Amino acid sequence: MGAKKPDFRLVDGVQVTSLKGISEGYSEHLTDKGFYMFTINVSAENIPSLFLSLSSLVREPAFFLVELGANEAEEKELRRNASDPFHKNVYYLDDIDFMRAKKVFLSNERLLVHDGMVNFGFGSHNGYDEVFVGGYKIFEIYTDSPEKYRRKLAELGVPQTLTRTVWDNFDKDSPGTRNALAEEPTIWDMLDQMMSEGFYRAEIRED
Repeated sequence: MGAKKPDFRLVDGVQVTSLKGISEGYSEHLTDKGFYMFTINVSAENIPSLFLSLSSLVREPAFFLVELGANEAEEKELRRNASDPFHKNVYYLDDIDFMRAKKVFLSNERLLVHDGMVNFGFGSHNGYDEVFVGGYKIFEIYTDSPEKYRRKLAELGVPQTLTRTVWDNFDKDSPGTRNALAEEPTIWDMLDQMMSEGFYRAEIRED
């Protein structure tokens, strides 16, 4: 009999030393700004279906966003010393509906899901309503309409039991790394294609 598969899988471009206490689940809290924030742990094989299921609830018109780490030349310009933060470029495709976002996602699924240097999301132009997949592919939802997401998460069997993410396991002896996939097409090929289809760079911000 083969070895038992782990209950929680990381994407290919992410490595962590410890998965102690990590399982699928979510938590939520009301922010000082009056909207709710959900944090969701998702095993790698479930990221595509969960992203599409949650994104189908976002109010339209909406935008698709992609964040990519700044390149070496940009970091040399922005970072004055080793203690300065790294940076990321933020790209948007505006005024789209869910079906357009689904097409973007499915066309780039491998890189969006598994490349450790990519964050992405789908959010509304009206109010707070965004599904975001951030560092280490942890999901975050920012919304002023939380009940629809509670219902969907319950329908999908994601329990409201989240107590920790991989960030809570990190220290100097137990680090995590996010890496670009060493395969083609690359994230830069993906970006070139996205730019040709209407994405634009909106800003560069600290990572």
